[in-house]
Amino acid sequence: MKRYIAAIAGGIALLAIGAALVWPYKIAYTFTLPPPGGSKPGAAAFLTNLYAHYDGKDQDFSPLGDHASQWFDPELSSLIKADSAGGEVGALDGDPICDCQDYGRLSAQVTVVTADDKHARASVVVMETDPHFDAEGRKPRTFTYDLVDIDGRWYIHDVGSSTIPSLRQLLQQARHAESASV
Repeated sequence: MKRYIAAIAGGIALLAIGAALVWPYKIAYTFTLPPPGGSKPGAAAFLTNLYAHYDGKDQDFSPLGDHASQWFDPELSSLIKADSAGGEVGALDGDPICDCQDYGRLSAQVTVVTADDKHARASVVVMETDPHFDAEGRKPRTFTYDLVDIDGRWYIHDVGSSTIPSLRQLLQQARHAESASV
């Protein structure tokens, strides 16, 4: 019986080593466990799952449009939909998750900075890893996320980057300017 178990363990070890040697892809999505003190690990997992869609396999993925309510809280989702109403390009002219219009293969490092049961703040460093993009396009970009828990599920309450410090504020101002001009 001991030989049988040892043989199985040896086989599993050989499979793991073989897989590591032939697997050509580096795992690009990492996350840092949230700080201790009752914080939810789900915030990091939520953002890691979001950025997993940017792995280069699904170039049609967009967290906007019909899918906005899966990722953004109800108010921000409504602002996003209103901004693109009528098929016009609104204040938001790209993807706020990658701060881009096109992407190849993104890697993301998620760090939960603060969290409690209903709110989390995270920093995400995103980098384009597709060599077809120029050096400027492959520079790391840092995003700040404010997440909110609604009925046990995380949603983006706001996201900011160096080009759009607050998506929520950008869309609120655009909506206000639009209603003032009518």
